[in-house]
Amino acid sequence: MDFTEIKAKRARAAERKAKKDAKRASLGPKFAKKKGKRKKLPGLTKLRRECWKALSLYVRARDAERNQGLCMICSEKPITLGYHLIPAGSGSAAKWDHLNVVGACRDCNCGEFNRRVKYAYIHIQLFGLEYMTALEAKSRTLVQYKRHDFISMTADFSARLAALKGEADIPKQAI
Repeated sequence: MDFTEIKAKRARAAERKAKKDAKRASLGPKFAKKKGKRKKLPGLTKLRRECWKALSLYVRARDAERNQGLCMICSEKPITLGYHLIPAGSGSAAKWDHLNVVGACRDCNCGEFNRRVKYAYIHIQLFGLEYMTALEAKSRTLVQYKRHDFISMTADFSARLAALKGEADIPKQAI
């Protein structure tokens, strides 16, 4: 292809585009091409990260009131993070359940990794067999969360946190 052929090809493409734009304009403003870039939706990774941040903040604030700011597992060190009672599997329904997450210290969170049976026994002592059995059953349910699920869960956890701090008019019974 030489330069003249390329130039002719570009001219034909520009004519087709102009014809298409003229047809859209003749159909009215509803079909007119919108100017500007379309707003890009946030990615799932970002939404998951924001949801976990909101969930963790809510759980740490909730459990700080319950246990004087100490770890819910060992009751010795201050709460530094959110801890899953039932490990967060890849598609588990219990992963984003605020009842499955408690405020804990880093040592308990890391120590549970190699001593799962010991910690399962501690969880049963602290929270009761029925509670842990219900969470275990929920963890066997697989859920595929969509973008709108993460957005609504983040808003819910943020509202619960605001209610805990007394910043909103949400009844505490809903928490």
